[in-house]
Amino acid sequence: MLVAILLPFTPLHASTLTVLTSFSEAPVKAVIEGFSRQYPAVRVEVIYRRTLPALRLLTADDAPGVDIIMSSSPTFFHSLDQAGLLAGLSAETVPPDWLTPHMLGLGNKVAVVGYSGSGIMYNRRYLDKYHLPVPTTWQQLASPQFMGHVMMSSPSQSGTTHMMVESVLQQYGWEQGWALLMRLGSNLSAITARSFGVSDGVTRGLAGAGLVIDSYARNSQARFDHVGFNILPDAVILPTYLGAARSSEHPANAARFIKYLLSAKGQAIIATPGMAKVTLNQPRLASEAKYVTDKDLLYRRAGLLKALFEQTITQQLPRLKLT
Repeated sequence: MLVAILLPFTPLHASTLTVLTSFSEAPVKAVIEGFSRQYPAVRVEVIYRRTLPALRLLTADDAPGVDIIMSSSPTFFHSLDQAGLLAGLSAETVPPDWLTPHMLGLGNKVAVVGYSGSGIMYNRRYLDKYHLPVPTTWQQLASPQFMGHVMMSSPSQSGTTHMMVESVLQQYGWEQGWALLMRLGSNLSAITARSFGVSDGVTRGLAGAGLVIDSYARNSQARFDHVGFNILPDAVILPTYLGAARSSEHPANAARFIKYLLSAKGQAIIATPGMAKVTLNQPRLASEAKYVTDKDLLYRRAGLLKALFEQTITQQLPRLKLT
């Protein structure tokens, strides 16, 4: 189903901008509203898709016109580049040097407007009820005491979850990494269809803890004081990417959108609850990160990782709960 938001009302002859994103509606809405205030003559349409459906949409014969693509998934943008779907950007979009090691290496074809870290979101009331400690590591979430108390998404459904799972395999090695993931799998109460479903489930008390990016946790913390978050000591850094579609019919508006998000006004919105990303003038988290993804390895085994996770954890979840 095609989902679109039109902000604000403009005359029929006004120019348009179509944004395709893998993010949820709440964070994108704040960005679109800010852009629309600065460019009221531009009618903005937003299409929400997970990364795989988004890729299918862009390559379909009857694909709708898309001007901007926004996601935190490097494998998604890598696939777009391989398919020749990205246009080149101006030199004004060059990211800061301290963030470059964590980027996907597409040169002038993507702009970065912020970034996230990954960690464990938890519900204090839930943990108190079941006498559970506040978790800070993957190993804690995989321990027997957390059986039935953890939520996460699937790498095949969520680009950010894919990056988190890949980080485990790169840091612990293939065999030990999968052993850790299998133990974690036996503790899962549910595997959500979208990554923001984890933050929603933990907030509502459907689980005690879940693996999320920090922006989802901060959005919940802004509204609920029973929600906490711990950045993982081996956290993966996830830049927020923007790309201009090669087939864009409104390249000037696409350039305006990128320029706006890199401006002081755009960065202010990036930092506020809603988008809740770490801005480009906050280098500490990325600079101090101990782990940097091996991108060649990430791209080479992306399909294998997703298929194995589906076969060994997602499809076997009822059986894993019995082990």
